[in-house]
Amino acid sequence: MGARTVLGNLVSVGGDVVIGSDAVLARDVVVQDNARSGNNTVVGPGASVGEGADIGASVRIRKSAVIGQRALVGDGTRIGRDVTIEPGATVGADCDLKTGVTIGTFSDVQPNTVVPRRPLIAQDVRSPLLDGDLDGLFGCADPDCFSPRRPAI
Repeated sequence: MGARTVLGNLVSVGGDVVIGSDAVLARDVVVQDNARSGNNTVVGPGASVGEGADIGASVRIRKSAVIGQRALVGDGTRIGRDVTIEPGATVGADCDLKTGVTIGTFSDVQPNTVVPRRPLIAQDVRSPLLDGDLDGLFGCADPDCFSPRRPAI
């Protein structure tokens, strides 16, 4: 645990976990074995970080988000409420994943990408950077969440 890190009630931290300085883990957060988190990271209530996950510095993880095993999250990324990043996925630096997004297993979201509410990015996808977002590139669980600009891959 880094200096000035704050742990909320009922936080569970596994073995060999590294959490940077000035981090906050809110109530009911679970961090599994061998996970890493950079400085100034905030993990919201009920969120979980899987075994071996690597979370960058200044990341904001909102309520009930799930970061899978060995997932990578770049510095400065914002992860919305109820987001799921499945095992082995990579989310680049300074991304903004809106509420309810699911990033599939082994998928790769490029830096500075905004992913709109409730889309599902399928397993093992490598996303190109499209004007700062993935709007219309992938399927969306809610057909009204955005209008397709490009066909699905």
